[in-house]
Amino acid sequence: MNKLFISFLVFYGISQATLANTTIDSLNHVNDSLRKQNLSGVRFLVFAELAAAYEKIKDTSNLVSSTIEMAEMSRSSGSQYIALDILTELTNSSYQINPAQEIKINLIKGASFYEVPNKDSSILFSRKGLELSRLYKIDRYRPLLMNLLGSSYIKSNQDSALKWINLSVQGFLAQKDTNGSILPRINLSILYYDLGKLEESRRVLEEAIVDLDQNDVLIYRKMCYASLSVTYLSLHNYEKSIHFLNLRDSV
Repeated sequence: MNKLFISFLVFYGISQATLANTTIDSLNHVNDSLRKQNLSGVRFLVFAELAAAYEKIKDTSNLVSSTIEMAEMSRSSGSQYIALDILTELTNSSYQINPAQEIKINLIKGASFYEVPNKDSSILFSRKGLELSRLYKIDRYRPLLMNLLGSSYIKSNQDSALKWINLSVQGFLAQKDTNGSILPRINLSILYYDLGKLEESRRVLEEAIVDLDQNDVLIYRKMCYASLSVTYLSLHNYEKSIHFLNLRDSV
């Protein structure tokens, strides 16, 4: 907002706090609009502005939350090391971090290390997040952490991977979050494929597509079609393999 315009409004009795709250409302509205478009890089800038606005009115809880979301948007847009730097600076600051925020910090750190990739660190932070969620009885992030932990084990400990990814699916469904359950089911299908359980892999993917018909997430649909094409190829059903390959390309 133009500094001269701000000075004008303050002169006529409109406080900086009121201006900050107006800015916050506007930024939250912009963020809601951008969320559906999956524009992580732009949302990073929105959360940076939100953090600055919350700092002006000394709302430290929302300042911390906005900073955590900045890190998540960095990770989502492929800047994992920036995400980790943001979270390290935040945890080294004097700001008070509540248990839910601490759990989410561990989730983002674990996801960032998973994508780098550094699976040992991913396992470390996902386990730490799960321990905190049990300690504070906060279930919100448990299915995500379980999926992250299971995915981190896929190449090193397939029994553990199977256990944690199944628990993730169950956790999402218990929260009535069908969309949330799609990604762990895709990971479960990949695990079954690696184990040579091709029919199980196919079944999980086709069940996921049925749920996607209710609440579509295009990137998940594309992933399901691509995985089904590969699975049917391995099952020597070439007609269906080509069918799902064409469906993938049509999304």
